[in-house]
Amino acid sequence: MTPHSSHDPHQGDRKRVAVFASRGSDGVLPAQVWTYLAGLKAVAATVVVVCTDEPGAEDRERLAALADHVVIGRRDDGDAEAYRRGEIRARDGGLLDEADDLILCNDSCYGPVTSFAPMLLQMERRGLDFWGATDSLETAHH
Repeated sequence: MTPHSSHDPHQGDRKRVAVFASRGSDGVLPAQVWTYLAGLKAVAATVVVVCTDEPGAEDRERLAALADHVVIGRRDDGDAEAYRRGEIRARDGGLLDEADDLILCNDSCYGPVTSFAPMLLQMERRGLDFWGATDSLETAHH
């Protein structure tokens, strides 16, 4: 699959695959999903969306413009299971064979407020193998 032509110029030559988990219900994806997916599409060569419910006709049409692959999970799937299903689709389709980065994200976060590109570039320069863009104080800082 070739990278999208809408990629952010700050992306450089990195090939990113994004797996996005969405827990929409009754065939309707949350409103923040559309902005988030547009932001991912700008920086990722491939976007795999894993939905816990079959999207309705209107959402399927919108997803076709923003996602390269859509996987339907089960309503009781958590994010980790959704990521697993998306990663399997990407791996089995050969999408990870030459990928530089795998982005795992979900609709419990809102974004992007601005392009993801500067954050990705900054983290790329740090040479980390794994990092997260959010933190939590739910149980302890993590």
